[in-house]
Amino acid sequence: MRIGFVVVGVVLVLLGAVLAFVPLIQVASQTITEGTPYEANVTGVSVTGSVPASVSWSSNATISIEVGTCSTLQSNGMCSGSVSLLPIQNGTSGTFSFSVPTGGAFVVAIASLSAATASITVKLAQSTIGLILLIVGILLLIVGLVLKRKGSKMAASSMAAPMPSTPPASPPPPP
Repeated sequence: MRIGFVVVGVVLVLLGAVLAFVPLIQVASQTITEGTPYEANVTGVSVTGSVPASVSWSSNATISIEVGTCSTLQSNGMCSGSVSLLPIQNGTSGTFSFSVPTGGAFVVAIASLSAATASITVKLAQSTIGLILLIVGILLLIVGLVLKRKGSKMAASSMAAPMPSTPPASPPPPP
């Protein structure tokens, strides 16, 4: 049972770390045009203060595509606060990898000489779920290790103390 706590704890720590820091979960897949960029707010809790994200894109024509992150996305779709722009990518496909401030937002926009469109796939790390799994995993790992140590100490102390010896019983006197 003690080893079970340790194994489950290690598995949860690894799973939590992957979910918290690697953008694996697809949250959107859509087509954008020059007049309709993709805008998203990012919510959740993050140990690092930012949520890892990635945007894969492809287009039927050569386009320029840009991703911007910001601390606030206004109702008109404009970023405000701390704004950070990633280098523009040109071509027919590519991938952006970036981090969004916790509680912040990001925008994916294209520029094209023709009426081109781009298909995008957005993936985010699940920082809140990852953090919960990390904490639970660490707690189970500690419980498993502490239980094992207590069991070892009890076994060692019982082996170290000699059993009290009693003299052999003498046979009854003859009649």
